[in-house]
Amino acid sequence: MNTRKRREKLQSIAEFRAEARKRAVEIIPSQMHFLRGALENERELEPAGPMAGYRG
Repeated sequence: MNTRKRREKLQSIAEFRAEARKRAVEIIPSQMHFLRGALENERELEPAGPMAGYRG
């Protein structure tokens, strides 16, 4: 791999990692809906159904 291609690949990896970090801290609408419900009820709620995830 020549220097130019390596530099381009490292740049794309850096951009991908930056985007992943940015998306990891975003709150998606379904999460915000759940959090609003918890705040309205003034207690912690456990998710149910598709939001609960795998419980193996």
